[in-house]
Amino acid sequence: MPAPDATALDWTGRLSDPALEREYQRETFDQNTRRFTQVSLSASAVSMLGYAVHDALLLPPSMLREALLIRLAVFGPVGAALVALTFTRAYARAQQYVGLAFGLSCNATVVAIATLAPPALHVLYASYAVLFTTLGPFIARLGVRAQLAFTALAVALYAVAAQGFMAQEPRVWGAILGTTVALGSFGAIVAREQEAQARVRFLQGREVQEKTAALAAERALSERLLLNVLPARVAVRLKAEERPIADGYGDVTVVFADVVGFTAMSARLEPAEVVRRLDAFFTACDALAREHGLEKIKTIGDAYMAVGGLDERSRDGHPRRVVAFALGLLGAVEDFNRDLHEDLAVRVGVHTGPVVAGVIGTSKFAYDVWGDTVNTASRMESHGVVGAVQVSEATWLRARDDFAFEPRGEIDVKGKGVMRAYLLRRG
Repeated sequence: MPAPDATALDWTGRLSDPALEREYQRETFDQNTRRFTQVSLSASAVSMLGYAVHDALLLPPSMLREALLIRLAVFGPVGAALVALTFTRAYARAQQYVGLAFGLSCNATVVAIATLAPPALHVLYASYAVLFTTLGPFIARLGVRAQLAFTALAVALYAVAAQGFMAQEPRVWGAILGTTVALGSFGAIVAREQEAQARVRFLQGREVQEKTAALAAERALSERLLLNVLPARVAVRLKAEERPIADGYGDVTVVFADVVGFTAMSARLEPAEVVRRLDAFFTACDALAREHGLEKIKTIGDAYMAVGGLDERSRDGHPRRVVAFALGLLGAVEDFNRDLHEDLAVRVGVHTGPVVAGVIGTSKFAYDVWGDTVNTASRMESHGVVGAVQVSEATWLRARDDFAFEPRGEIDVKGKGVMRAYLLRRG
């Protein structure tokens, strides 16, 4: 069997799903029903009391005193008490009962005064009772059940009054009762339509909220993914459709780190375990990069590349911070080996100089840096010493006051010729 539709409406116009109906009641009662009925019941009570002028104009003096007592001394306190209930917390649960009681009190007042009036006025006062029966959904926001109960009780009230107190022919009060039933039923139809339309609007608003929330979640996910690929300042420019995105930096520090022994390790492990371990190590690298204010550029196989000095907030002291990052990598490898009983090492190269940075591609785009500084840092790594950090003379000059280095002397660097290099001392 197909699952029931939680958004379906029953014969009264209410939601078939009880939980969804309760949600509707919670979300819409205070902001719609309570405010409306406070105003409409208050205005109706004042109008009912104001009709004392009507009584004074139509009723004989001998009957006026009792009519005024019924309207002012009986209905007045009852109407005031029912209006007062609309301002209480209990009104949320008793709204239909309060509306029904208010409507019946209006009808009872009019019918009671009609019993005092001359026969010529009976039909006039009865028409007021019929009018109140019709107005239940409009004034008190009665639902279908309450409106049908209102109609039935109003018919019973008038039938008793017509037979016992009013000198009307059966065909007259029969016509009035028929009109009451017809108009009360019309009120029930109106009530059903009001209930249904209100809940349809609620469901539409709920759907809009859900779609808006889903779009916001998708946007946040896209934002996180974009920030995971690009620096925040670059992501902003990309979203603004700036093309091309390219910047020159006259002074940054580039670091390359290559995991030595990873290829041999991966040959004896399952693919999933290889990826898990590489991910664990690079996650540690990412944490170190954030700690030292570096911009991770990319991973190339089991090699890691980052740059210090691209962000304006982190341009000061970038050689020192990159060297501190490289020193942290040596410790991260030791932790990795201890936890997984492996024997890996890293070879790290660092160089300081100018670069060009930008975004390339439109599909699987990437933020990258280029220039001789990048090539030199890569050569510092590839011509370096396993388990050590090798820096160029340019970096050494900027970081020697903060770290201890030992000269490696001049080395022949592919594509660069002879260069001076220094190894970072640990401890």
